[in-house]
Amino acid sequence: MPIIANIRDAIVDLLNAPPAPFTPAVTASAAYEATVDLETFAGARLLVIPASMGHDLLTFDGQTNERKPTIDVVLQYHAQTLKASELDPYLALAESIADLLCGQTEPPTVADAAIVEVQWAEGTWVRDHLEKYKVLTIPLTCVIEQVG
Repeated sequence: MPIIANIRDAIVDLLNAPPAPFTPAVTASAAYEATVDLETFAGARLLVIPASMGHDLLTFDGQTNERKPTIDVVLQYHAQTLKASELDPYLALAESIADLLCGQTEPPTVADAAIVEVQWAEGTWVRDHLEKYKVLTIPLTCVIEQVG
């Protein structure tokens, strides 16, 4: 199995580990893309997607090429209204997920890799999902460093 798929699966296991730490409850699942028909999408979902596998360049002293995978964790929720009282629990959920993935004192290690940073993605498509379809989309990008 590819290294990035192992890391993705380990993050899914971490997010679904008992006791379920999240409210509202959403079960994480592995995916390769977050494609969904936003007009018919209902409920909530949490996807863990291998985003990229970058490499550092070789150094002049012959150091080995280090892999730099990123994993996207995408939370989506179809709202009935756009009121803060309905959306705030999912924003808090995304914050809890980011806190779990970043660790409190040191980054968690999954599949011989450490999650060293969680970035909140922003873009016009995120606002577009909410305005056009009432779908709150919160993408988090996990930056990974190999430790094994």
